[in-house]
Amino acid sequence: MSKINAIRIINLHYNHDLNQIDDLMIEANGENTLINLTNGGGKSTLIQLITALFVHKRYRNVNQGGKDRPFGDFFTVNHRPSFLMVEWLRDDGVSKVMTGSMVYRMPGSINEGESLKMWNFIGEYRDGAEYDIRHIPVIETKKQRQP
Repeated sequence: MSKINAIRIINLHYNHDLNQIDDLMIEANGENTLINLTNGGGKSTLIQLITALFVHKRYRNVNQGGKDRPFGDFFTVNHRPSFLMVEWLRDDGVSKVMTGSMVYRMPGSINEGESLKMWNFIGEYRDGAEYDIRHIPVIETKKQRQP
């Protein structure tokens, strides 16, 4: 069975922009991994975001302790997409598969259900690939012109 090798989350703003993840990489290396955070540190958020890559959209919302946590609430209108990616180590121990989503909240949408757009992607590669989970060019920094 394939094992999680790495998780990467880019440009996530949630809890009314009180929390943000600019670029988080979690290296699991195909091993059992313990994520130790304080209460409210984001353990459930991390699990909800990762599982959203693999379940039908009707199952992306979570009810935790009697409180609803809609998946769409993790994404604000900041005119920049968010990326959720998981890299899997295949059974052969050599090749890897990256599954991911680009999530974008459309500005000016009236209907909440229509405002969140997701584009899913998948790729298989070996070590040294130009577009692996660590090097995929999803963020571009442009230098501002000097007047």
